[in-house]
Amino acid sequence: ALSGSPEQPIVLPAKTTSFRDWARHLHDHAQTEEIGAQTEHWLETLRAGEESGVLLDLLPDDDETLESVNTRASACSVTVALEAEQTKLLLQEAPSAYQARIEELLLTATGLALTDALGERQVLVELEGHGREDLGPQLDLSRTVGWFTSAYPVLLDIAPGASVAGALRQVREQRRRVPGDGLGYGLLRHLRTGDPLAAELAELPAAAVCFNYLGQLDQSFQPGGLWEPASENPGPGLDARATRSHLIEVNALVLGEELRFTWTYSDRLYREETIAGLAEHCLGTLRALIAGRPAAGDGNRGADSGSVPGPRELSELLGRFDA
Repeated sequence: ALSGSPEQPIVLPAKTTSFRDWARHLHDHAQTEEIGAQTEHWLETLRAGEESGVLLDLLPDDDETLESVNTRASACSVTVALEAEQTKLLLQEAPSAYQARIEELLLTATGLALTDALGERQVLVELEGHGREDLGPQLDLSRTVGWFTSAYPVLLDIAPGASVAGALRQVREQRRRVPGDGLGYGLLRHLRTGDPLAAELAELPAAAVCFNYLGQLDQSFQPGGLWEPASENPGPGLDARATRSHLIEVNALVLGEELRFTWTYSDRLYREETIAGLAEHCLGTLRALIAGRPAAGDGNRGADSGSVPGPRELSELLGRFDA
């Protein structure tokens, strides 16, 4: 594909911003007023997150700490999948019906599973962004190879008794209030200097739960193409003795035409049936959103629609859906 000829020599596009220069720019950007103005938002988020609970089945022994038992060696996973037909409806119809992004639908399902299990209305969840933000015309990352991911917390606050559509509306609004797609959180927590508020932010505990939607991998692996997902286990990427960064990690992706949720946890802190229950709760919420989605042209489309059932009607609706 790269072979040329004397008449047509190979011409590569111009080099874009290097990862090194991008990192240096981030350090400078962290000192700006624009980033400093975000400090109060992130402080309020983490302070409120301190008051939200963390569900633990099993507690460390008296001579152990949470960090010492929450290791890579103790990590286990539960994976559940949404049926292909339901996945198709979720991807193609639900976002427009509720005027929400697919990530917001999945985050709502995750948030409801956690808040219902905790018996609380709030839970702090760490999200991931692509991190390739537009910080000025002098920076071009279009051909730059590297891991740019930014991580930031969102406090999910779901009113008790909210319908699944009402919960989606709340999560959608909370997610969209995040300033600058979350990039500023890491800059303030790790790179900003000489700022007492940023120093306070760095001392506050981060989210115990993380959520990441990896996208539709089917679009990257075409039938008969040169590349396809390998079935082999790649093995551990980190030392088994290393402390895990979160208590619960939730990853969602579409593969083989099915939406798959993988919940990773420490078997020193959780029972498998607890995590499996959370994962199944997610699927139940998604099925309810799919089944109750407003029809096109009915005048009630969007997450504000009152036509979506509340908790009392949810069991009946799911019963009709499964029949």
